[in-house]
Amino acid sequence: LGISRDPDGWPGGSTPPFPFAPSPDSPLAKVLAGTMSRRIDREIEGQSDDGSWLPTWTWGQYEDEWQVARVEWQGHLTLRTLLALRAYGRIEEI
Repeated sequence: LGISRDPDGWPGGSTPPFPFAPSPDSPLAKVLAGTMSRRIDREIEGQSDDGSWLPTWTWGQYEDEWQVARVEWQGHLTLRTLLALRAYGRIEEI
């Protein structure tokens, strides 16, 4: 599996960088150092009006269960993103 070095997208167009490079010390962050700033900018641009980050996928079935899981994923994605933004020096406090 190759990782795109395009700062405007990952394979599939919506995979954020933080699962792979949660901090500047991460091996992949060093490989993608030239594009991480733009990737982080895109994550910030994707923040919802309520301050969270939403899943970019759906299950396509079990809609009642997905509504519960979606909220749980929203919390997970938001925490992961805020921690990474702090690690990259893009926010001061959580």
